[in-house]
Amino acid sequence: MIPLLLVVLAAPRFVEGLGIERARVAIELIIDDRTLSSPMVRDAANATRYMLSDDGDGLIEGAEIMAAQSNGRKGELRDARLQTIRGLEYAPANPRGWTLLCEIDLASAPNDAAKCMDTAFFIAPFDWYVARRRAVLAADLWPRLDSDVQLAAARRVRLMWNSDNWPDHRVKDALYDVYQAPYGRDLLTAGFAGDKEEMRELDRWLIRQNMYGPNE
Repeated sequence: MIPLLLVVLAAPRFVEGLGIERARVAIELIIDDRTLSSPMVRDAANATRYMLSDDGDGLIEGAEIMAAQSNGRKGELRDARLQTIRGLEYAPANPRGWTLLCEIDLASAPNDAAKCMDTAFFIAPFDWYVARRRAVLAADLWPRLDSDVQLAAARRVRLMWNSDNWPDHRVKDALYDVYQAPYGRDLLTAGFAGDKEEMRELDRWLIRQNMYGPNE
């Protein structure tokens, strides 16, 4: 009887795990900022219904799918934001949750997004999975960020430039996305302040990216 009871109690977590695994492929593509097919997004969104209401990480992953599926629609982004906040209540140190919250706020309340970055940039500061997203956010919000966040962002882009953690160099290559953001040049200049030679090397790299296409 006891083993059967354990199976019954574990069943919701097992089903939830299946849903998360189905959603995770799409979520990883979102993190890499790749274009998703509509069927893939729909499948991932359907899978997130298995995520339990007290699983903070799962709620945040579901919110990432919701935000990707919204296409900027305010009502759907509002729902994704509410789910993100619920997820952070259970997983307050989840860097993707804080990053997503800032991204959603950027569209409707930039000042709130800047305040959000006060936390987002200091939660798991060396989490490479959100490095590109956080750096692009910093470049979008640069004039609104307080000096501590600006300094942290500047240090981070320098680390990204020198990083070779990924065989495909995705962390370093993400600096091209930073450069294209509204205040990307300001952030990169701050990151390479005091090292003119390295700044010239970055400029040469950006010229190559412009000439031959990003990440070539």
